[in-house]
Amino acid sequence: MTNSIVINDKSRKIEITKKFAAAAKYFGSQEYKMLQKARTHYPDYYVKVRSAARKADHFKGLTFDYMEGYIKKHNMELLKNFYILSGKTEEGKKKDFAAAATYGEIKKWFIEQFPELEIKRKTIDEILGNTAA
Repeated sequence: MTNSIVINDKSRKIEITKKFAAAAKYFGSQEYKMLQKARTHYPDYYVKVRSAARKADHFKGLTFDYMEGYIKKHNMELLKNFYILSGKTEEGKKKDFAAAATYGEIKKWFIEQFPELEIKRKTIDEILGNTAA
């Protein structure tokens, strides 16, 4: 297992992945033996299970109204598809009991249709110096 155990001298931790921790809890397993060996070499360090880094959602506040307005402003041809996905009529009126895509599906479709939004977001992150984005 690559990078399953990381020795962090600065914080005096033996960091392990969640998957590794699950396997290491079984006495005699390969992961158990590796962890015990690390604990023997670093007796003053404590074991910490690392959590996976989460990807920041830069479009978290994206609303249907914003998407509709942006489409109207930039590409009217896509408006019909947006209304279909949203469960609306061709005029943009809400249908009763209409099948519609989920918010996440519509958001993904919208961002794919307008890749310039991702480029603008990257530019903003570069200006602000955000490297984690």
